[in-house]
Amino acid sequence: MKITSAGLIPLIGICAIMSQNSYALDIGEIGLCNVTSCAIDSVTESDATNCARYTDTCYKYAYVASMGDPTTFKIRSCTACGSGYKMESRSVSVSGCKTYTYNTCVASISGGDDCDGTCDNCESTDWTTIGVRQVRTVATCNTDTCFCAKRQETRCLAGYYGTGGLSLTGPSCTECPSPGTSTVGTTQITGCYITGGSDSTGSYSFNPSPCYYSK
Repeated sequence: MKITSAGLIPLIGICAIMSQNSYALDIGEIGLCNVTSCAIDSVTESDATNCARYTDTCYKYAYVASMGDPTTFKIRSCTACGSGYKMESRSVSVSGCKTYTYNTCVASISGGDDCDGTCDNCESTDWTTIGVRQVRTVATCNTDTCFCAKRQETRCLAGYYGTGGLSLTGPSCTECPSPGTSTVGTTQITGCYITGGSDSTGSYSFNPSPCYYSK
């Protein structure tokens, strides 16, 4: 039987339709946003932080931009918070799928879910000398909230005055006018003093002593 070119048109059309339907079915199986197993390259779409414990639920993307892109995404949700944090519900929309609700942990002024009256990593440090200044960290634990407040303290060495902090030109410690000196932690030039001295004829002292610098 001779098949004309006109007779081929319906067959080609049927083949094209079958091919398109098969392709659409494949995409549908990949991208219906169904729950699936998590993969190494699953993209975390939620922003759950400070979790003491959490669960991960993975879904299939509705579509991907190009071959090789991750095909699954992860919604992480906190199930318990660490000390000083409380649970808060949030949501995230994933393109082509829906809006997913998850839990994250945020700082709590009331102590959070697991505050046991102690603070983690809340230790003060001793004075450390750095050049002409000293630095230390003072840590204070709030046993009601389990929050640790830390602050850095600086001071100048003896013989200098200032705050001991750092500026663009270096430590903010200035040497006392010679032959004066000062005690450690002196902040103003008026804290510099002399108690006496000596010259070619002998030594001398001041009365009252010590004699402080005045502006």
